[in-house]
Amino acid sequence: MTSQPSGPERGDPSDAELVAGESERRDDDAEVAERVQVELAATPWLEVLAGSVGGTVELVISDGVRHRGIVAEVGDGWCLLEVGGRSVLLPLGQVVALSGLRGQALRACARPGMGSVLRRWGRMRCVVTAHLVDGSTRSGPVVDVLVDAFALAAAGGPGGLLIVPHSGVRWLVGDLFTPDH
Repeated sequence: MTSQPSGPERGDPSDAELVAGESERRDDDAEVAERVQVELAATPWLEVLAGSVGGTVELVISDGVRHRGIVAEVGDGWCLLEVGGRSVLLPLGQVVALSGLRGQALRACARPGMGSVLRRWGRMRCVVTAHLVDGSTRSGPVVDVLVDAFALAAAGGPGGLLIVPHSGVRWLVGDLFTPDH
């Protein structure tokens, strides 16, 4: 009977090789974890919000008002939520806290401005209620959309129009919710 070699003679790794291999795997795992942390640290929260489209979130704005709804769209500086059959357009500069975000599906892509939703609301002839940073509200259909403002048809105003700069908006509510998806 021929005896078979054991240990390194047979091609089995020695204890030293096993320890070295395990150490190398731990180093690789640590490097991967570090890279994930670096990438996450470079990810804006807007991207995490965009990854939550279709999910329910709660956004708290600067005066403590909470908006809980389904994320319909996220654009450059804004978020559109479906809240109880209505749509709420929130400038993200007003958001002070948010919860319910999905941790997966980080997306990096060009984002349209708030004007894309405002133009859609104008085409649909939605009545829009603008909640402004001074605490007042203004309502009317969207007539025109500029790069940094929009015009509402406002009864009693000069020329019947009210120009609202985006920077003056806390949030907007449209009376219809019909995403273009």
